[in-house]
Amino acid sequence: YKEPVYAFVPSIAPTSIIRLEDNFSPLWKKNFLVGTLVYQTLLRVKFSNDFAKVILVEDIFIGERIRDLIYLENKKIILIAIEN
Repeated sequence: YKEPVYAFVPSIAPTSIIRLEDNFSPLWKKNFLVGTLVYQTLLRVKFSNDFAKVILVEDIFIGERIRDLIYLENKKIILIAIEN
């Protein structure tokens, strides 16, 4: 068993987690996006170089329950499937 690097308390009801490729933006290297149901936000999560700790968690308010995320690397587009 390995302890988690980070825990959201209370739960954010996470859905999809995607890794943004380093070509998305020079400022968003080693970044992940997490969709949430409860908070209705995307969470931008940045890790340390060795992925041993979380350096940044940024809320990007969407206002809808996020069901799925897809990153189209060739177009640098993030598709978001919302509930309504």
